Amino acid sequence: MHNIETSLLEMFERTKVAIAVMDDEFTCQYCNNVFSGLIGLPIDKIVGRSQGDVIREAHSLSKGVNIECEDLNEWIADLRKNQKQFVEREFITDTLDGQYYNMYRLKLGSGEHVVFGMNITELHNTKDCLTNALSELKVLATTDELTQIYNRRAFMEVSNNELDRAQRYNSCFSFIILDIDHFKNINDSYGHIAGDLVLKHISNTIKKLLRNSDCFGRLGGEEFGVLLPNSDISVAKMIAERIRITIEQQIIKTDDNTDIQITASQGVSQFSKQDKDMSSIIARADVLLYLAKNQGRNKVCS
Repeated sequence: MHNIETSLLEMFERTKVAIAVMDDEFTCQYCNNVFSGLIGLPIDKIVGRSQGDVIREAHSLSKGVNIECEDLNEWIADLRKNQKQFVEREFITDTLDGQYYNMYRLKLGSGEHVVFGMNITELHNTKDCLTNALSELKVLATTDELTQIYNRRAFMEVSNNELDRAQRYNSCFSFIILDIDHFKNINDSYGHIAGDLVLKHISNTIKKLLRNSDCFGRLGGEEFGVLLPNSDISVAKMIAERIRITIEQQIIKTDDNTDIQITASQGVSQFSKQDKDMSSIIARADVLLYLAKNQGRNKVCS
């Protein structure tokens, strides 16, 4: 039996697993070097002392478990209550030096508590990197690179979802299609860099005039779409008119200090119960957009 105990202790010391044993009053009876590293105190400052005292000393030295609370004693009391309530528990803890451990606590029939866990810092950081990468990819997949608003694919996806919602709950929404007047002349007269500046300026201007619930996207070239949930044609026309006036009144300065003044034409349509998909709503707005163009531009037709 002595040889088995010696072998177990040797194994505990050589393993990469953090191991500690506490009695029923949560006084530490044993811990290995890995657990000592997790706590941030030497073994002789852990063994023979209560869990609360060990945590308090480590916390005072800014070492050990990352504890985010205003009252440390209350945190320790909650921990002890949890330990008495559950016979076993798995959890992840992080330390003040940026390490992460997947821990497991088990209460034995003898009343002792065994705590052990593995350092998962590398796995945790890899997971964070993957999560961030996926978020960045989602932004790239849904955002127009130049204007930083929704691209056509993402805008249509949101629009189709709104159409489904309107059909299901008998709600309303409206759609605005906007086209910058004589945009080709801007590119021809001032160059494509100035044209890009105009597109970015228009995007920033319109975003500031919309509600958080509205959806705004670049459909292609100098053409933009605005989706207005829970808005009938009168509200949509009012918003479109506000956009038209704001654009008309602004002066865009190029890098060489040239002033450019632009206008925009808009077509506005509203969801109808007869609409089966967004194409019919967009088609009506498109017809009205060309009507606005034919009437002299810088107009809103609904």
